[in-house]
Amino acid sequence: GKFILEVSASTWFSAALVCYPPMTGGGWLLTWGSGYHGQLAQNQRQVIMIPEVVEYFQTVQLILKSIFTGPFHCAAITTEGELYTWG
Repeated sequence: GKFILEVSASTWFSAALVCYPPMTGGGWLLTWGSGYHGQLAQNQRQVIMIPEVVEYFQTVQLILKSIFTGPFHCAAITTEGELYTWG
């Protein structure tokens, strides 16, 4: 089954990188907490109490290998070495 590769926590929200087989070396991003500054990347600016997959990366078929959280922003690095930021 799926397993957690990485977790990053900020003051108001958290993010986890979860590997879903048959992926290797990366996974999908899940976010939860306060999203009033867009840092959850969930297309809504509200509090989300249950971790939800960030659909953008699935839609464009980007697998992430690392995640970072700041006070009001996030950053992710793909398996191809691309950097994405939001919030």
